[in-house]
Amino acid sequence: MSVERRFIGLGLTLALATTGCAPMGRFLTALDNKPQLEAWGPETVFPTVEGAAIDALIYTYLRAKTENDTERMRGGTIYRVDKGYSYGEIHAASRLVAYQITYPLKQQDAARFHMYPITTGHAVNRANERASQRDRRSVAVKDPLHRPLFILHPSLVIREYRDRGDEVIALADLRHPKRMTLIAGGSVDGLIALQLEGHDLYIREGCSRCHPPMVRPLRAETERYRHYLVAGESAYDHSLSWGSKRTGPDLARVARRYSDNWHRTHLIDPRSVVPESNMPGFSWLAENTLSGDDTVAKMKTLRAVGVPYEDVDIEGARQAVAGKTEIEAVIAYLQQPGTNLKTRR
Repeated sequence: MSVERRFIGLGLTLALATTGCAPMGRFLTALDNKPQLEAWGPETVFPTVEGAAIDALIYTYLRAKTENDTERMRGGTIYRVDKGYSYGEIHAASRLVAYQITYPLKQQDAARFHMYPITTGHAVNRANERASQRDRRSVAVKDPLHRPLFILHPSLVIREYRDRGDEVIALADLRHPKRMTLIAGGSVDGLIALQLEGHDLYIREGCSRCHPPMVRPLRAETERYRHYLVAGESAYDHSLSWGSKRTGPDLARVARRYSDNWHRTHLIDPRSVVPESNMPGFSWLAENTLSGDDTVAKMKTLRAVGVPYEDVDIEGARQAVAGKTEIEAVIAYLQQPGTNLKTRR
């Protein structure tokens, strides 16, 4: 499985997804009173070039902050790997020529990223910049493959540039967190309608009593269940199903490990697929049908407390749920947790 890590706590306008610079590994910092930034570093695999670029630039920025050296340009390349994109060594300009950086481009490189020098707090607060003519020439002329260039400007805005035209998109503004919390691999936008109903059924049937989705940062648990639970994954859960007692396996990382048919069989007759299981069957879930009458009201209420549902999500909620069985909703929920945080296993 590909390695996909996460970062939390910044506002992005784009939905995205290990060590490197050991022994520090992951870098954490806070921008004044803003939410924390977190990046997963070189050799992490992301599903998109943009996801890799954003993580690379945040990692580069945090590394520079950790070293108390933000006055030199830093950068590197994003390259293709199996199942996605990754990045490697971070190059830094010399101290004498802080705005010039050179590094080799290889055939497998899909894009480049640069962090501009950040010298003062005033630089962070100024208006968003545009790429320099040098940058544009670098993309349009000096690189025969015209690979995109991602830049973290002194204002802490990440943008993507191609050729000589205007920027394609402002990918991230680290200064002004939005409502959305992003985890590499996908945005945490709140559960879709059917998943939301499945979440409520999961709690109604007492599933969380034996299977609280709360992988702790202990080696015994991360070796078995994969990456520990991170706060951003539960940012929009109401109510939380965390717990300290685990009778059955933790299901925070079960999504997509088994097929829908496997889950259906397991929920109806657990011992038909896991002979040693002491879990009771929930056959009635396959018989009960959802109407969707309450789903719209639920989503409106959740939006009022901060879950970023859009009008289109709410308008289509009843239709998405009506006629579905309860077991389908539970399976939809089980196939969701952890999908925004895929780790090497």
